[in-house]
Amino acid sequence: MLRSCRDNPITLTSQHPSLPLPNRTFLAIHAACCRIANLSGATEYIDESLEKMDDIGVLTKGNLSTQVP
Repeated sequence: MLRSCRDNPITLTSQHPSLPLPNRTFLAIHAACCRIANLSGATEYIDESLEKMDDIGVLTKGNLSTQVP
């Protein structure tokens, strides 16, 4: 069962003051998109697409075929 962030809060901290923490609004939008994708069944399609991308080869500078790492 999916739980709301209100029920299970996450606290982000940084030991490096020069690196900003992630934007809370962007994280909330990302979480909402993930929840919608999960509830709609789109995550299975995304997983399959990512697996297919692992099998795609590319051409190197010398026009040799290689796998994408």
